[in-house]
Amino acid sequence: MNFSWYGLLVGVGASVGLWVAFWYAERQKISEKLVIGVSIWTMLCALIGARVYHLATDWELYQGLGVSAWIAVWNGGLGVYGALIGAVVGLVLSLVITKRARLLREFLNMIALAFPIGQAIGRWGNLVNGEIRGVSSRWIGEHPIFLYESVLNVMLWIALLFRAKKNDKNVFFWYIGGYGLIRFFLEPLRESFLPVFWSLSLAQWISIGFVLVSLFAVQRRWMRVVLLFLLVCVSVWMHTISRFRDIQSVPLRASLGVVTFSEKTFRVEVADTDERRALGLGGRNSIGEVAGADGMLFFFSPASQPTFWMKGMRFPIDILWISENAVIKIDRNLQPEPNQSTSALSRYSPPRPVEYVLELQANDADRWQIDVGDSVQITLP
Repeated sequence: MNFSWYGLLVGVGASVGLWVAFWYAERQKISEKLVIGVSIWTMLCALIGARVYHLATDWELYQGLGVSAWIAVWNGGLGVYGALIGAVVGLVLSLVITKRARLLREFLNMIALAFPIGQAIGRWGNLVNGEIRGVSSRWIGEHPIFLYESVLNVMLWIALLFRAKKNDKNVFFWYIGGYGLIRFFLEPLRESFLPVFWSLSLAQWISIGFVLVSLFAVQRRWMRVVLLFLLVCVSVWMHTISRFRDIQSVPLRASLGVVTFSEKTFRVEVADTDERRALGLGGRNSIGEVAGADGMLFFFSPASQPTFWMKGMRFPIDILWISENAVIKIDRNLQPEPNQSTSALSRYSPPRPVEYVLELQANDADRWQIDVGDSVQITLP
């Protein structure tokens, strides 16, 4: 097995978080044996929840792949919200089974102190894997989302430690509210940002839910004022960030390759990360928006039968399915489906496993007389 820096960093983050949990347990006079037993189930459920959340939100990356790809967490693909929900479920179950449900608040506070420092360390694993890439701007280039979140999580963790030392019983609710705000405002800066309703992504809606739960638990008296303030902030932020993404955001670090047919050579953007493969050309105004590329190339190793759709697309395309350096299928002039729910979107897939999928401007296949059976020469960056 190849050494995984991602796995190491996530493991280090989990270990540091566990050490902080033991520190808090000692302050609360909770036995180390009980903490170890509960932590095993909590961490196991957190891992399962993190992976299930990732698979559920990025299922198109894993369709046609085997179970081995679904469980390969060492290659990346863990969702923080899934981990948190899984951890809480595992905690509740373990406390109920051991008849220690009266300690639920104390153990929730342990989770709140363990998670942010673990996240701060684990986010550097995303850098190693090339995950969670930010949009690019003319001022600073590609936004280092992993760094923003890592630093903000450290700041949140320090604030939570201060609350814990003051014997605040609502540390968990301060955590979910604080991280909900962090995630909400950083989410639109992600390259893979994809709104699902009212210009907000799924993660942002979960963030709003966490913030509301936090406000209700910590301070009910001022909830109406705070909610009105948050509504104004959300409206201003989404208006600002939409202008930033549409006008100021310019992808600057595209990986470019070359695809050659007998009559034409295309300069293509290569979707070389999970996030870029999931987003594809969605959200762009034209196929040449990135470095004047003629299309986008997806590659799969080993060969698989992926399913594509027109989610987030604003212009029509051709899709060419390529296996063993030859075109085996062409889906021509596929039109955007802007008003369709995800479940209602048309699906496109190859008749057998492919190594490459090429997306071109609509009618390019006809324009350059490309047909099934034509040979292809591909040069990757």
